[in-house]
Amino acid sequence: RVVASAAKACPLRAVGIPVDPPCAAKELAEIIQATGKRLESLSIPSRVQPLVGPDLGALLAEHCPNLSTLCINSEKVLTGNGVMKLMQSCLKLHTLELAYVQG
Repeated sequence: RVVASAAKACPLRAVGIPVDPPCAAKELAEIIQATGKRLESLSIPSRVQPLVGPDLGALLAEHCPNLSTLCINSEKVLTGNGVMKLMQSCLKLHTLELAYVQG
């Protein structure tokens, strides 16, 4: 909740999610929605709970068109369909590091 609140109050362009404690999927979604168009870089090292509803790629595609760097090492947050949506919507994306993709 702290990072999501900061994202609403400050013009954050880069966000790194800590390994410990694990990030709740709901909080990650709130961070993405709060930073929105400003978000250029997102790093998720590991231990994020799976999202319920749209996967991370779809969420980023909808809210973060200026994303240029994305690093995800967490399981069960990204699907092949989400990667396709991400690639279609985030046209500035030039660095993509994925450890796990479902489907």
